[in-house]
Amino acid sequence: MITSANTALANDPAVRVHMDKAVAAVREAEEVRGRAKTESREVKADERETIEKALAVYKSEKAAADQELSLLEAKRDISEGRPTFPLADGEKQSKKDSGLNLKSVLKWARYGDNAPEAKSLSSLRDHEGALLLTPDTTQPIMRQIRDDIFILRRARVFTTNAQQVPIRTFNKRNTPAPVPAEGGTPSVASYTGAFGKTMLTPHPYQIEIQIPRDLIEDDTMDDVEAMVREEISFDFAEQTETDYLNGNGIQRPLGVLPSGIPFQPLGAATPDAEEVRAAPTYIRKGYRKNADACYTMNRDIVRSVMLLRDESGGAGTGSFMWQPSLVAGQPEMLNGYPVEETEFWPTISGAGDPVFLFGNYRMGYDVALKSGLRVQRLVEDKARERMIVLLAEISVDAAPVRREAFVRFNRP
Repeated sequence: MITSANTALANDPAVRVHMDKAVAAVREAEEVRGRAKTESREVKADERETIEKALAVYKSEKAAADQELSLLEAKRDISEGRPTFPLADGEKQSKKDSGLNLKSVLKWARYGDNAPEAKSLSSLRDHEGALLLTPDTTQPIMRQIRDDIFILRRARVFTTNAQQVPIRTFNKRNTPAPVPAEGGTPSVASYTGAFGKTMLTPHPYQIEIQIPRDLIEDDTMDDVEAMVREEISFDFAEQTETDYLNGNGIQRPLGVLPSGIPFQPLGAATPDAEEVRAAPTYIRKGYRKNADACYTMNRDIVRSVMLLRDESGGAGTGSFMWQPSLVAGQPEMLNGYPVEETEFWPTISGAGDPVFLFGNYRMGYDVALKSGLRVQRLVEDKARERMIVLLAEISVDAAPVRREAFVRFNRP
């Protein structure tokens, strides 16, 4: 069974082709059984055989998808840093590997410079005494942050040590680029400041984590490490996802919604089946790649569109357009495209407010993520309460780079 939380990997074409076949097989079995139920009869022998064959296809395709996903995860581990392979018999872990991990940071937080790990961490300290953890050390944390923030999974992310990264903003192309005459100069999608933001400058986001002193002991370290990793990921997701959608670009990311992307008015406060079905056609075909393009909406609109049907059996009586995820790590699907649900959609209350968005973040939105993670130990803040306080900091900036990669649908 696929258990990865990484939707980006689960959406890889190599995985998706097998999962689509598995889902189709389950639907076939459900249709056969549903037909018998509608006709108030028992499942016939040939229908039972059809169901068994469909389930066999499902198991086979799901196993193939699991295998492809495992391979992709292994490739990602290798590309992002040290792979987590077990040590061979007799092989000793390197001094570098043994000193730099989240458990070492937690022991340093508990015991300060008296911790055995303090010496190996000393080279990572800045002038304020904070740890500047390397990407190799923070790989599991940063991976979980990416998995928890859908825009980081879908956008193009540049990990950098630089103070600024030039933004790759391109001229709008509503029509294909013209073919130059023989010997002529081809047109180029030139760099512009179309969104009023010409550089990505990672700005710091901080979260505070409070841990009971007595909880950081050797026998509880694995559980505490997981808890801290989850807290860091969840809190950073809460802070940054809202700016990726709604930020004004001043000392923070420029959100996709207020950036001036094209929009279309809906016929009512919530979209109907025809509007949902037509949404992808408002952006060019090159941006409608199934693995990258998606719908984005809040939970209220999700509840509404889950009830929409196609017209295969007559208006409003056909199959549901919403396709629930049958496998962990797979996104919900609508009209053949993934759906990303967000808690940080702006309030929908009046005319012109955005209701949902369709677009391709991979081709239309860039994120500059400062390499590594900064952790500061605050000794005195909660000393009376026997709490250890860690102040974690990441730096990030982001902005749209292609308007025509998105279209938003507004309330009339």
